[in-house]
This record gives sequence, C-alpha cells and structure tokens, in this order.
Amino acid sequence: MEKEKRVHSFLAALLPWQGWKWAGSDALALYDTDFASRTKGRAAFLSFVVIVLLFWAIYVPVHEFLHVAGCALAGGKVDELVIGRGIGGAYWAKIFPFVTVEPGFGGRISQFDPGSDLGFLLTDIFPYFLTPIGIYLLRHTVRKARIALAGPAIVLSFAPFLNLFGDYYEMGSIIVTVPFMSMGTAAAEGLRTDDLIGFLSGLPGNAAVQAMGWPVALTLTAAGFIIGLVLAGWVYGCSRAAFPPWDGPKRTQQPGEPA
Repeated sequence: MEKEKRVHSFLAALLPWQGWKWAGSDALALYDTDFASRTKGRAAFLSFVVIVLLFWAIYVPVHEFLHVAGCALAGGKVDELVIGRGIGGAYWAKIFPFVTVEPGFGGRISQFDPGSDLGFLLTDIFPYFLTPIGIYLLRHTVRKARIALAGPAIVLSFAPFLNLFGDYYEMGSIIVTVPFMSMGTAAAEGLRTDDLIGFLSGLPGNAAVQAMGWPVALTLTAAGFIIGLVLAGWVYGCSRAAFPPWDGPKRTQQPGEPA
C-alpha cells in the first residue's frame, strides 16, 4: 500500500500544477500550525526573519558553486564566478582563482562554456537537487515548530519558485530556442538569459529581438517562461513525492478555542 501511494504521488507530481499546489499547501502549513504560534511576537518574528536571511547569505554562494559543479559534470568549464562582497565574495576569491568579487549580495556565473545545451540545462538545474532536503526540513520545521530550521527549510524547498525569473526562465528559453539554433538561427541564443527582468527592460535595443522579429521573440520568451513555471512545479512536486505521503500537521488546540 505504501509503495502504491508513493507511485501515485510521483505520477501526480508530473501534472503541471501539482507541484505548485503542494508548495502552496506546505507554505500555508507554516501559518496554520504550532510553528505560527512560535513566531508570534516581535522578538520571535525578528529571530525567524534573521535566521532566514542568514541562511540565504550562506546559500547563495553554495548555489553558485553547485552551478559550477553541474557545468563541470557536464564536461564544461567555468572561467569566472562572481560573488557579492556582502556574502563572503572576498573570502571565496582567496580560495578559488576563478571567483571575482562585486558589491552586493548576489552571485552568478559570468563566463562559462557548458559544452552543449544538455550541459547548459544540467548547469542550471544542479543546485535544485537540494530541494528534497529543504522539503524534509520543512516538514520537521512545521511538525516540531523549530524556528532554527526555518532558514534552510524555506530557502531550500522554495528555491525553484524564488528563481523563476532566473534559472528557470533560462532553462525554458534553452528548450524553446534549440529548434531555431539547430536550423542556423544564431540570434535565438540572445533570448537565453538568467535575468528575465533585465532582459525585458532592454528589449527595445536587443539584437536578438530585432533579428528574429518582435512577434517571434516575444512568443518564444513567453513560452520559455511558461516552461520555466512547469519545471519549477515538477522539481518541487517530484522532490515532495520522494517522501511518504503527508496530510500535513495538525495544530495543537489552544485553551478556550472551540473544538
């Protein structure tokens, strides 16, 4: 019976909307259980926010180095990885010669050759193999009401949705532009980016858009974003399906509350 439930969960996870539905229910569980009561009050809520932000600062360099690992695993090469000074960029630059430092708290691979489109996809998705760990921690965060686990739980589990305009759009744009590039339309490569917001803000002067024409370029951009939405849902859904089915925790009834 348990095996059948697990198979059913994996099949359900393939539905484009299921991962999003599960993510929504898991996020709501944080606010409908004992965990919510633990974060009430200014001091407790501030501690919760600080823990999440601190882990985010730790996670960003790890995320970027996993991109590097994915690229290397695909047979590619990374020449430059940029890490913000605010999240330890100067420290990492002393250890790895390909790391450069910039102001701020972000990170990105700025110069790399993934070797192939499949290598590019592996480079993009590799950090999200941590998503199952995040979901596992999320369950314990909710069940045990442990604020200390909130940082890694929230950041790791919901990372696919936090990067919809970055890695996931880029994966979608790779998929939709492969046919055009295979037919010799090199301009299609200009639609690939891990910064959709920046790409859209620079549309009027974008050489790829001008070469391919606005209707085609905008259609491919929209299609890439939609595929990114589906991929994010699949990553979360399949990661969640890796664990036994979970109906969610029950909030402890408080004194004086109606049954």
